[in-house]
Amino acid sequence: AGENKCSECGFEPRHTENVEVKDGELKLLKGSSKPKKQDKQQYWSELMGMKKQMDDIAKAAESEGKKGKRYSSGYYSHKYKEKFGVWPRGLTDDPIAPSATLIGSIKAQQIAFFNKNKGKPDV
Repeated sequence: AGENKCSECGFEPRHTENVEVKDGELKLLKGSSKPKKQDKQQYWSELMGMKKQMDDIAKAAESEGKKGKRYSSGYYSHKYKEKFGVWPRGLTDDPIAPSATLIGSIKAQQIAFFNKNKGKPDV
């Protein structure tokens, strides 16, 4: 006992039971192949669809005298670049309905951003 104890802080990991072990050889797994232009266009079109939806919501709020939140095309270009590492060049701006996965990931990023900046003065 105590063989796995940290000499600095004294932490000793607990051993878990029922760990399934299989004989085999570890191999390096390579990542998925380079995204196809069709996949990039799909993602960009979904982003443009999300932009259209958000613009429509903002327009409806403004018609009721409320402040509507609009995001520029640049915002969506940056979201594209975050995913693919390149700007959305050579793609058409044909909006399609965004997938639930895209909506969820953008919302999660926005929530994280707002929580991180909670209490900070507006820039």
